[in-house]
Amino acid sequence: MRIKTLGIIIILVISSSVLTVNAGIINNEIINNDLVNKDLLDGGWIEERDGVTILHISGSYYEMGFQQGHLLKYKIHEIFRFTFIEYTKAGYYDELTEMWNEIEEYIPQEIKEEFRGIADGANLSYEDLNIINLHPLLKYSQPRQCTGMAAWGPATSSNKLIQASSSDTALGLKDPVTGKHIFDNQVIVVRKPENGYASMYPALAGWYGWGGINTQSIGICIQVSLTDNITYKGIPIKYKAQLALDQSSTAEEAIDILTSNRTIGYNIIVSDGKVPEAYVVETNADTSYVGTYNDSVESTSPFWKIDYVLRRPNIYINKTLAATQRDRYNPKSLLLMLFGKNDFYPFWRLYKGISRETEKHWGDLNMQNMMSIFRDSYSGKTDLALFLAQHIRPIKKLLAETGFLQAIKQWVVCPETGDALFCFSKGTKCAYENPVHSFNMYELLDT
Repeated sequence: MRIKTLGIIIILVISSSVLTVNAGIINNEIINNDLVNKDLLDGGWIEERDGVTILHISGSYYEMGFQQGHLLKYKIHEIFRFTFIEYTKAGYYDELTEMWNEIEEYIPQEIKEEFRGIADGANLSYEDLNIINLHPLLKYSQPRQCTGMAAWGPATSSNKLIQASSSDTALGLKDPVTGKHIFDNQVIVVRKPENGYASMYPALAGWYGWGGINTQSIGICIQVSLTDNITYKGIPIKYKAQLALDQSSTAEEAIDILTSNRTIGYNIIVSDGKVPEAYVVETNADTSYVGTYNDSVESTSPFWKIDYVLRRPNIYINKTLAATQRDRYNPKSLLLMLFGKNDFYPFWRLYKGISRETEKHWGDLNMQNMMSIFRDSYSGKTDLALFLAQHIRPIKKLLAETGFLQAIKQWVVCPETGDALFCFSKGTKCAYENPVHSFNMYELLDT
């Protein structure tokens, strides 16, 4: 017991020393409200609804950043204490620093201003804030377990477009000082840029989201798709996703932003609720595929099309892009996975489970049953392999370490009406094990 206690004390002392000497990455002193420029905080506030933190930000990019940094200071510190220590310990920080030096010239000025605002508001180093935000670009640390989907027209009960997303990564990560799980610091951001469209999206405090909806009925959700064809000479996708929400009134405008200055591999669902129609974008550093449900790519065996429905886990379907991802196009072989030759078998089973359940509800899809499709598929109710992955302890433990089926947030939105359903992870409980919360973007914008 004495040895364990001594070990904890040593870790905390070392952690505190590391945090003090590295460019002021964490300073636990909160800025005195009397010293803050009140004008910067005008239009920014926090509210709690149904146990969910909702951050309201507005104004210039710097002002929105400062509001987020100042209002979410404690949450941001908890996240960045963990990430800074972990990436330094793992030897990633130097690599991320080199990456930032390569990427910085490609970052649009408005994004730099917003991150400078977050850093100033949270009393962080601007450079460290940007460096740590780049970690999804690391090939060996990419969150590979996410899923996106859209349905519209005759596939839905209302003919309105509905979009769903699950963001997945390993749970159990904690702030070394407070012991709080870092994914407990997720918020819903309601954003009103002075020169752009208002939007709503779920995000980790101090970060951009990986998509959301804006007041032009544009919806975006993003999944990393591992590929050998990458570059760091471009704009990271989550920055482009935010710019697309800020600047796009059509799906085509959003796609133009998302496919410019490409870096690593992604699958993206982009929707326009006004039309309504959705598109899938598969992209790597050199190539992009853009299509919709009736494109021939969607019927490439063993994948299949569902009318007026698009869905993607972390796997390319376009053969040109798939060739940069996996040696065998067909990901169905369990035997090859057991011999370490097919990392994409679990994603195939998730695609299959969600697809089969979607077909059962085709023509009657709505926000509630689309959320249920995601929650049931992730909990193993729609596919035997997913069921075994969730109920055989050694398999579950192995897959959980990779983040597979470990949803930190799941959301379903109707971009046209602004209605949204969200569920978030709590501690080691996945999002689909926790309650679903209902909000409306336009109602939140009017508060």
